Amino acid sequence: MFAAALFASRPALPLSRVSYTTIFAFLLVHSIGAYYTYSLVPWQDWLNLPNAETAQAPVAGRNHFDPLAHFAYGLLLAYPTHGVLQRVAELRGF
Repeated sequence: MFAAALFASRPALPLSRVSYTTIFAFLLVHSIGAYYTYSLVPWQDWLNLPNAETAQAPVAGRNHFDPLAHFAYGLLLAYPTHGVLQRVAELRGF
């Protein structure tokens, strides 16, 4: 639904390629978290590389994908939000 709205608004509110790339990455991280439920994402299994001791270490407590995903949300949506504010509110400067 979000992607369809983004595609429909493209002629009226074009964004840069960087903005579209960060929005795609945001949707990817969100889809992974929604599929597995953030606390159950098997990120350690994905990093199971030969001779990688850090990938084999057990995680105590909370899954590290959850805070990483929340940090990524803010980081990935900051640039597109700035681009929209520049066009809609005529934002200037820092």
